[in-house]
Amino acid sequence: MPLDPVAFLIAASFAAGCVAIHVLRRRAEAVTLALGVVAYGLAAALCTLAAGRNGLFVLHDPVHAWALVTVVPP
Repeated sequence: MPLDPVAFLIAASFAAGCVAIHVLRRRAEAVTLALGVVAYGLAAALCTLAAGRNGLFVLHDPVHAWALVTVVPP
């Protein structure tokens, strides 16, 4: 069976996450914060990739990007 580097990277990152959760099992707030940051990052990355692929937005100029961020309500 050939070695697939992408599958190996995914398995290694999953194992590293499991080890980190196991080490921090006594600190639930740290695990919750870390998992929240990872989930937010993955969601933002996937939405950005999907929007870029579908041509919904292209923000090349950082000045326009900052203007868009400042006018969008929270």
